[in-house]
Amino acid sequence: MRNNAVFLLPALLLASNLSAQSEVAVGAGFSPLGPASGYSREKKQDNQPDRFALKLAEKFDADAAELGALFYRGYGRGELIQMLLIARESKTLLKNLVRKRDRNTKLSSIAKDRGLDYDSIYALSSTIKYDIEKEIALAADDFTLQLSSAEAPK
Repeated sequence: MRNNAVFLLPALLLASNLSAQSEVAVGAGFSPLGPASGYSREKKQDNQPDRFALKLAEKFDADAAELGALFYRGYGRGELIQMLLIARESKTLLKNLVRKRDRNTKLSSIAKDRGLDYDSIYALSSTIKYDIEKEIALAADDFTLQLSSAEAPK
Protein backbone atom coordinates (compact mmCIF):
# COMPACT_ATOMS: atom_id res chain seq x y z
CA MET A 1 0.00 0.00 0.00
CA ARG A 2 2.83 2.34 0.85
CA ASN A 3 4.50 1.66 -2.54
CA ASN A 4 1.29 2.62 -4.31
CA ALA A 5 1.11 5.89 -2.36
CA VAL A 6 4.66 6.77 -3.39
CA PHE A 7 3.78 6.46 -7.07
CA LEU A 8 0.22 7.77 -6.78
CA LEU A 9 1.09 11.07 -5.11
CA PRO A 10 3.52 12.31 -7.83
CA ALA A 11 1.08 11.17 -10.52
CA LEU A 12 -1.73 13.17 -8.91
CA LEU A 13 0.47 16.24 -8.58
CA LEU A 14 1.56 15.94 -12.21
CA ALA A 15 -2.04 15.51 -13.40
CA SER A 16 -3.25 18.50 -11.42
CA ASN A 17 -0.37 20.58 -12.76
CA LEU A 18 -1.17 19.61 -16.36
CA SER A 19 -4.80 20.58 -16.01
CA ALA A 20 -3.80 23.96 -14.54
CA GLN A 21 -1.56 24.64 -17.52
CA SER A 22 -4.43 24.27 -19.95
CA GLU A 23 -6.52 26.93 -18.22
CA VAL A 24 -6.47 30.62 -18.99
CA ALA A 25 -4.48 32.53 -16.41
CA VAL A 26 -5.72 35.81 -15.02
CA GLY A 27 -3.39 38.19 -13.27
CA ALA A 28 -1.55 41.45 -13.39
CA GLY A 29 1.19 41.82 -15.91
CA PHE A 30 2.82 44.24 -18.29
CA SER A 31 1.79 44.37 -21.93
CA PRO A 32 4.08 45.75 -24.62
CA LEU A 33 1.04 47.59 -26.03
CA GLY A 34 -0.28 48.85 -22.71
CA PRO A 35 -0.78 52.50 -21.82
CA ALA A 36 2.76 52.87 -20.54
CA SER A 37 4.23 51.69 -23.87
CA GLY A 38 3.41 54.99 -25.54
CA TYR A 39 1.53 53.19 -28.33
CA SER A 40 -1.39 55.21 -29.56
CA ARG A 41 -3.13 55.84 -32.86
CA GLU A 42 -3.14 59.52 -31.97
CA LYS A 43 0.56 59.83 -31.20
CA LYS A 44 2.72 60.96 -34.10
CA GLN A 45 5.82 58.84 -34.59
CA ASP A 46 9.05 60.15 -36.08
CA ASN A 47 9.92 57.05 -38.08
CA GLN A 48 11.19 56.86 -41.62
CA PRO A 49 8.63 55.57 -44.14
CA ASP A 50 9.22 52.01 -45.27
CA ARG A 51 9.50 50.92 -48.91
CA PHE A 52 5.77 50.21 -49.10
CA ALA A 53 4.90 53.74 -47.94
CA LEU A 54 7.36 55.20 -50.45
CA LYS A 55 5.85 53.22 -53.34
CA LEU A 56 2.32 54.03 -52.20
CA ALA A 57 3.13 57.74 -51.95
CA GLU A 58 4.60 57.62 -55.45
CA LYS A 59 1.51 55.88 -56.84
CA PHE A 60 -0.97 58.30 -55.24
CA ASP A 61 1.21 61.44 -55.32
CA ALA A 62 0.97 61.62 -51.52
CA ASP A 63 3.39 62.53 -48.75
CA ALA A 64 5.52 59.45 -47.91
CA ALA A 65 6.34 60.75 -44.43
CA GLU A 66 2.63 61.17 -43.64
CA LEU A 67 1.85 57.64 -44.89
CA GLY A 68 4.78 56.24 -42.90
CA ALA A 69 3.57 58.01 -39.76
CA LEU A 70 0.07 56.62 -40.25
CA PHE A 71 1.49 53.12 -40.70
CA TYR A 72 3.51 53.43 -37.48
CA ARG A 73 0.40 54.70 -35.69
CA GLY A 74 -1.32 51.42 -36.48
CA TYR A 75 -3.00 51.90 -39.83
CA GLY A 76 -2.72 48.86 -42.08
CA ARG A 77 -1.51 48.88 -45.66
CA GLY A 78 -4.91 47.98 -47.08
CA GLU A 79 -6.58 50.56 -44.86
CA LEU A 80 -4.21 53.29 -46.07
CA ILE A 81 -4.84 52.37 -49.70
CA GLN A 82 -8.60 52.42 -49.16
CA MET A 83 -8.40 55.84 -47.50
CA LEU A 84 -6.26 57.16 -50.35
CA LEU A 85 -8.75 55.83 -52.92
CA ILE A 86 -11.67 57.39 -51.04
CA ALA A 87 -9.78 60.68 -50.74
CA ARG A 88 -8.95 60.69 -54.45
CA GLU A 89 -12.45 59.75 -55.63
CA SER A 90 -14.26 62.13 -53.29
CA LYS A 91 -11.69 64.93 -53.60
CA THR A 92 -11.27 64.95 -49.81
CA LEU A 93 -8.08 65.55 -47.86
CA LEU A 94 -6.54 62.43 -46.36
CA LYS A 95 -6.25 64.10 -42.95
CA ASN A 96 -10.05 64.53 -42.85
CA LEU A 97 -10.51 60.80 -43.43
CA VAL A 98 -7.88 60.03 -40.79
CA ARG A 99 -9.84 62.13 -38.28
CA LYS A 100 -12.96 60.08 -39.01
CA ARG A 101 -11.03 56.79 -38.70
CA ASP A 102 -9.53 57.96 -35.41
CA ARG A 103 -13.13 58.21 -34.17
CA ASN A 104 -13.61 54.55 -35.25
CA THR A 105 -15.83 55.35 -38.23
CA LYS A 106 -15.88 52.38 -40.59
CA LEU A 107 -14.33 52.85 -44.01
CA SER A 108 -17.50 51.49 -45.59
CA SER A 109 -19.50 54.27 -43.86
CA ILE A 110 -17.00 56.91 -44.96
CA ALA A 111 -17.24 55.70 -48.57
CA LYS A 112 -21.04 55.49 -48.44
CA ASP A 113 -21.28 59.05 -47.06
CA ARG A 114 -19.34 60.24 -50.09
CA GLY A 115 -21.45 58.28 -52.59
CA LEU A 116 -18.75 55.68 -53.33
CA ASP A 117 -19.03 51.91 -53.74
CA TYR A 118 -16.95 50.43 -50.92
CA ASP A 119 -16.83 46.94 -52.44
CA SER A 120 -15.07 48.23 -55.57
CA ILE A 121 -12.71 50.33 -53.42
CA TYR A 122 -11.89 47.26 -51.32
CA ALA A 123 -11.24 45.11 -54.41
CA LEU A 124 -9.06 47.77 -56.03
CA SER A 125 -7.12 48.31 -52.79
CA SER A 126 -6.34 44.58 -52.62
CA THR A 127 -5.01 44.65 -56.18
CA ILE A 128 -2.90 47.75 -55.53
CA LYS A 129 -1.51 46.27 -52.32
CA TYR A 130 -0.58 43.03 -54.09
CA ASP A 131 1.08 44.92 -56.97
CA ILE A 132 3.18 47.10 -54.64
CA GLU A 133 4.23 44.13 -52.49
CA LYS A 134 5.16 42.19 -55.64
CA GLU A 135 7.18 45.14 -56.95
CA ILE A 136 9.06 45.39 -53.63
CA ALA A 137 9.72 41.63 -53.57
CA LEU A 138 11.02 41.66 -57.14
CA ALA A 139 13.30 44.60 -56.35
CA ALA A 140 14.63 42.71 -53.32
CA ASP A 141 15.23 39.60 -55.45
CA ASP A 142 17.11 41.68 -58.05
CA PHE A 143 19.23 43.21 -55.31
CA THR A 144 19.98 39.76 -53.88
CA LEU A 145 20.95 38.49 -57.33
CA GLN A 146 23.25 41.46 -57.84
CA LEU A 147 24.91 40.82 -54.48
CA SER A 148 25.36 37.11 -55.13
CA SER A 149 26.82 37.69 -58.59
CA ALA A 150 29.19 40.37 -57.28
CA GLU A 151 30.47 38.04 -54.54
CA ALA A 152 30.86 35.00 -56.77
CA PRO A 153 34.48 33.96 -57.32
CA LYS A 154 35.72 34.42 -60.88
